[in-house]
Amino acid sequence: MKVFVVARKQSLEVARELVGVGQGLGTVAALCLGPGAEAAAESLRLFGADEALWWDGAAFVTSPGEAGLSVLEHACGEVNPDLILFPSDSAGRDLARAWHGGWERG
Repeated sequence: MKVFVVARKQSLEVARELVGVGQGLGTVAALCLGPGAEAAAESLRLFGADEALWWDGAAFVTSPGEAGLSVLEHACGEVNPDLILFPSDSAGRDLARAWHGGWERG
């Protein structure tokens, strides 16, 4: 099973726990979004994620929700996860809700 863990620098501690959960299920890919994403991705890779992706473009300053959803859609096309885990902070819940709202993806 391929597990995708979505995180931001601010939710790194929870994301580490999600990586641990994902390891028990299969291989783990982490996707870190927003400012500080590169360092957060490296941290999750060192913590046990098999793969770590990151994106911190300027769009995260002006429209973080839309940017996060766009990057998540693109990354899921590349990684093709079986399960996506989101942190339970407000940004994670918003992104999960937006993702679920458009679930009828190819």
